[in-house]
Amino acid sequence: MYTARSVIDIAEKDGDRLHSFMQEDSPSYTPNEEVGDEDNGTTLAQEPTDWETPDSDNPSVSPPPFSVPLSAYYCRPSHLQDDPAMIPPEGEAFAPPPKMFQNRVWEDLTQEAAVPPAKLNVYQPRQAAWAHTGRMEAQTSPECQYQVEVRSEKAPARRHKRRTGRRILAAVCALAVLAGGAYLSRDWILQQIALLTGAEPVNAYQQGETGASPVSAKGYDPAPATRLGRKAQQGIAAISGTLQLEPVAVTADNVLARTPVSEGLYDYYLFAGADGRLLGYFDGLSAADCIAQPNDIFYVNQAPYLLNEQGKALIRPAAYEQAAGKDAVLGPLANGWSVIHNAQGTRFNYINAQGEMLSTLWFCRAFPFWGDHTLAYVDTGNLAKPQERFALYVLSKDGRMDFWRHAADTDEVVDTACDLALLSTGELVRLSDRITVAEVEEVAAYLDCNAVVAKERESGQYGLFVSGEQHYDFAYEQIAPIACEIEWAQGGEGSWKNHAVTGAPYPQPLSHYFRLKRAQGEEQVALSTTSCCPVLMKESP
Repeated sequence: MYTARSVIDIAEKDGDRLHSFMQEDSPSYTPNEEVGDEDNGTTLAQEPTDWETPDSDNPSVSPPPFSVPLSAYYCRPSHLQDDPAMIPPEGEAFAPPPKMFQNRVWEDLTQEAAVPPAKLNVYQPRQAAWAHTGRMEAQTSPECQYQVEVRSEKAPARRHKRRTGRRILAAVCALAVLAGGAYLSRDWILQQIALLTGAEPVNAYQQGETGASPVSAKGYDPAPATRLGRKAQQGIAAISGTLQLEPVAVTADNVLARTPVSEGLYDYYLFAGADGRLLGYFDGLSAADCIAQPNDIFYVNQAPYLLNEQGKALIRPAAYEQAAGKDAVLGPLANGWSVIHNAQGTRFNYINAQGEMLSTLWFCRAFPFWGDHTLAYVDTGNLAKPQERFALYVLSKDGRMDFWRHAADTDEVVDTACDLALLSTGELVRLSDRITVAEVEEVAAYLDCNAVVAKERESGQYGLFVSGEQHYDFAYEQIAPIACEIEWAQGGEGSWKNHAVTGAPYPQPLSHYFRLKRAQGEEQVALSTTSCCPVLMKESP
């Protein structure tokens, strides 16, 4: 804080000329005392000292280099400069409080010998807003040699930042805990969602292709089962009475149950999932003769073969009897298509859930749609060219039919599944582009996972293909599902074998774990299943 005397001292050191107001017998000044109209009754205004015009009698004196407006401690605000009431009497550059220098005579500071030693009375001037503004401008000027910091304004900001950081950290920790709990309880949560919405539990999962997975003791990831509603339980109990029924599948709209009648044979009952109403009854069938299919469709190994959610024929026999005969047989649906053949097993075609045939041509040999593509032979009857009598076609699940090549017989294709086909030459061919991907000795197709394990002819090592694409090179001594209570049924002979899960209730597991062994160690990989419904390896005649 600058005082009146310090301002004068600074000016004297810089060689400036000021007027003094001080005399020895000056009465004392009381700090912050009200200014009254005493003695001369003159209202004094404060005006900055005129530094710009040097004294003409002393031309050697130059303006001071220190140009900070220190007079801001005494000057009036700039917006009052033009107020006539605030203009001081002529000749007065600035004036101290009246009572401090009462009855004083202005003296020239150049007469230093006549100025007696000053007896200062330290005082605190009043805090006017305009004076505070001037002081801050002076103290923050580049010519000033120090800087004023208001610490009381910065400390709360730092405390606020620390509080904000702690709050953000606490929120992140809380979200992490909730996410961990949701992950650990994901099966229970999905099960509750299925109960509330009535949707099949498999719809809550995004079925991927492949991915690294932690070690699983069971060898598979189970799917949460859909529970039977109370109203359906009451309706079924009223119908079955004392008959002990075992639920086989509980879907969004239906309940399929069975009861054993003899070794390996069962009687099946189809109920409505809403109220337990009986929709159908089928007796004397094996465990593979009545299964649930996607979209609440049921396959029964007897006419009419495919049933909808109402227990009625999904495809009216009139839609195919004229072309396939009255004794035509339908197989289970695979990727939207069922293989239909006549009673003698000499003519084949494909029919979808809408009763539409895939082709106007009838095939002499056809493979099921165990993948997005399959193969079928047409007997052209061309006896003139026996090497081209049969035409081999690649069929797509969207109903497209593309010619591949001619052949003398139908023995060139050993088998096909999972978008791969094995030829009698040992070529493993990808059906989407008909490119040979490897020369192999044997193939094992796992229909539930759309995966193929092949043994390379040259190296004798195994590789893994999923949906026709190779995911693991031929560098393993063995690739097979991890042994657990789930059994894989095997079909086919020779160099191509098909495998499908058997003995597992609906819904099927979400994924199966495979072990890949080699000299450097072993790996495990989880292969997602293509559907929650079981796959039947029903071979064509």
